[in-house]
Amino acid sequence: MNWLPWSPYLALVIGLVLLRYALAAWLNALDLRRDRGGVPPEFADRCTPEQYARALDYHRASLRFDWLRQTVMTAVTLLFILAGGLTVIDHLARATADHLIGAGLVFIGSLILLNRLLDIPFDLWETFRLEARFGFNRTTPRTFVLDELKGLLLLVLIGAPLLALLLWFFS
Repeated sequence: MNWLPWSPYLALVIGLVLLRYALAAWLNALDLRRDRGGVPPEFADRCTPEQYARALDYHRASLRFDWLRQTVMTAVTLLFILAGGLTVIDHLARATADHLIGAGLVFIGSLILLNRLLDIPFDLWETFRLEARFGFNRTTPRTFVLDELKGLLLLVLIGAPLLALLLWFFS
């Protein structure tokens, strides 16, 4: 591993990543412990007690799965930072684009793409296993892929110009 020299900035980034994880885990744990009782009066005319119980079971399973996803994503993020991954992406971005804004777009776009690639297996499992187990999935593999591509297209068409504007403002 290419260990980075310790700095206050590195400590701050690691601290923020761990704080985000701890806060998300704490909120999930609080939500899992909450006793929901029977069907709330505002839903009594819309669902049966069995439907409500199934929705609560799905919610609990979803929270547990989210904890697993957050744990893996946090561990990978920390390993990526500590192994010098940000430096590698920065060098690649600077080699790809000569201009500061272009390099910034490549850098942040690469991080978003890597994050998305790591998250896709979790989304697949959640959609086609977890939601299907409780009868909530209406997504086909084709729809899933098209939704991913549409999201990427929107990110490029809307997110990239906004990010370029932000980078230009700060430069």
